[in-house]
Amino acid sequence: MKDDEAATAVRVAAGDSVFNRILCVWLFFSALSVSAGQAQCMNTVFAAGEKIRFDVYFKWGVLMTKAGEASITVEDSQREDVPVWKTVLLARTIGMTDKLFKVRDTIDTYITKESPRILYSSKQANEGGHYLHDELDFATDGMQTCVHSFRRSASAVKIDTVLTGNDCVLDMLGAVFYARSIDWTKTVQGVQYPLQVAMGRDLINLSYRYEGQQIVERDSVKYRTRLFIIDVYDKAFTQSNEAMELWIGDDENHFPVKMHAKLKIGAVEAYYNSSENLRYPPSCRVVMPTY
Repeated sequence: MKDDEAATAVRVAAGDSVFNRILCVWLFFSALSVSAGQAQCMNTVFAAGEKIRFDVYFKWGVLMTKAGEASITVEDSQREDVPVWKTVLLARTIGMTDKLFKVRDTIDTYITKESPRILYSSKQANEGGHYLHDELDFATDGMQTCVHSFRRSASAVKIDTVLTGNDCVLDMLGAVFYARSIDWTKTVQGVQYPLQVAMGRDLINLSYRYEGQQIVERDSVKYRTRLFIIDVYDKAFTQSNEAMELWIGDDENHFPVKMHAKLKIGAVEAYYNSSENLRYPPSCRVVMPTY
């Protein structure tokens, strides 16, 4: 495809709010953990010091161009005198995409160590020269979760509201950790896991559907994975059913290996690049025997 056609595709996609959400959070490349008292939404398969890196691509027809890079790290911290894991997602555009629509996003999510649940989430977004700062404060009362959602730009407050949801409400990074927390030994193909994600003024309804084991190949490297189909009920997705596909590494770390997300224009794909300080030795990579 010609360079001008590729540039047009990226410009169109950059105008799609979901492209920004997925590219930067890659929303839901989804996978780690969340809250507990809230029906044990999350379990932890990670440890302090973990870092996972991803490559993000934009697809439009036969075009597939590398659009960004992302990383997720986990570290020990405290919030309001409570021991927590601080999970940090960094996302940036690169190459042609960076020239057309520069993105520099950071998401910090604080997860309690005891009965894991989200306490607080902060997103700093610098996208196409526009700055936004989002804060989400989580509080759980029985089977309900309340989220104080606050957003400001460089010049004004944009959102200041309270969202009330069910027992499993996450932020975007929490949704990423969610798939990693699912106990595959207690699930069968076709089972669904509904949840809600707080974003701005809205609670977005998602549903993970387990589809069994698959082999994923990337750059001549194969991984054993578990496939989840994600239905996303949000206006930014023209197709709610099967809006995303998520492949999680089939070992004790449950780290994301691949994600595919359909957009209004084209699609986004994200691939595992590398990692360090995983809690368990990684074993989902397929190693062919040598003779």
